[in-house]
Amino acid sequence: IKAPVVCVTAGDHALAKKDAVTLDELHEGRLVLCDPHKSSPVITEMQGSLISTRPPSQMFFCENIECALAFVKAGLGFTILMRSDDLCYIPVKNAAPASFGLYYKTLQNNPVLRSFIRIMKECSQVQKL
Repeated sequence: IKAPVVCVTAGDHALAKKDAVTLDELHEGRLVLCDPHKSSPVITEMQGSLISTRPPSQMFFCENIECALAFVKAGLGFTILMRSDDLCYIPVKNAAPASFGLYYKTLQNNPVLRSFIRIMKECSQVQKL
């Protein structure tokens, strides 16, 4: 099978309103990246060209696609992946939802961690559950 490469965004992202995007349009904005060892060569090559166009502060690295999609859903940026229109997404009844977030033992006497969490909250605009 040959699956098309797609840009995945949250519904309120600027790119979400487009029917298609060009590679040039992807050279701006925050980018969510998956581990290149777990991606296809096409995606890895595309990610490589997109990495070179932005500073590290505009990139989020994830270990797997599920994590990347959670970052995208949280509004942290967009990602590139292969998608097949032949696949169906069917909710699993009574399954607990996956939870993503930050875990820390204490913020006491840790101004760097406190700043990091504040910045993550500002970037993600995610509300506590």
